[in-house]
Amino acid sequence: MTAEAYDTLIECKELCWFCNGFSEDIVKIKDNKEDKLMESFERLMDKLCVMEDRLKEKVDVSEFEELEGKMQKLEESMNLRVEELK
Repeated sequence: MTAEAYDTLIECKELCWFCNGFSEDIVKIKDNKEDKLMESFERLMDKLCVMEDRLKEKVDVSEFEELEGKMQKLEESMNLRVEELK
């Protein structure tokens, strides 16, 4: 293996090197954690959707969109001033 190939493999953060018996256990643990994370994410997204639906029933969306536009303009203005000060 060339030094360049070795360096390329070492730089790749997605690759993991383990002994044969050990790697199977790591994959199982990793998969289990990913599954739990996805389940938590899905529950969070479900709750967010419910909150959005409730909010739509209680708030005039046009007022919210107007406020959001003003906030974006304010943020852009602040970013420009920060850049000017640099």
